[in-house]
Amino acid sequence: MPIARVNGVELYYEETGSGFPLVWSHEFAGDYRSWEPQVRYFSRRYRIITYNYRGYPPSSVPTAPEAYRNEILVEDLAALLRFLGIARAHIGGLSMGGNVALNFGITHPEMSERLVIAGCGSGTVGRETYLADSEARARLFVNQHVGEFLSAVENGRWGTWGREKAAR
Repeated sequence: MPIARVNGVELYYEETGSGFPLVWSHEFAGDYRSWEPQVRYFSRRYRIITYNYRGYPPSSVPTAPEAYRNEILVEDLAALLRFLGIARAHIGGLSMGGNVALNFGITHPEMSERLVIAGCGSGTVGRETYLADSEARARLFVNQHVGEFLSAVENGRWGTWGREKAAR
């Protein structure tokens, strides 16, 4: 089983194909296997690296919550590339992996040939509103039937649903 010992953890990774490196960073609800269709396609022309973040077995699962900060995930990726002898690569990611890819490109531009970023969001400039909306939605998930939420999403009311329900 390929394991990279970096930043005090063990990261599981897989390599497929040959050529210029292309690294895929997975979403929160996935792991290295989430990229299977892309691995099959792109490994014809690229050296594909998929890996599991810390906290995703068979990678290490640290117990300290602070071990999972986004900056640490970005540095784990940089250390993985160094471990594999890769000076520069295409970096891609989806959702949480898109955020890792984006911040990797910002933090390590010298290691980033191109970025492929999907669904990572752009963050928020209204932090207090974002936190209030997130808290309201979390309370509603706990206290209300999820069907109401799904109905709001289907009817295009996702953006205001938490505030509307919390105000009642």
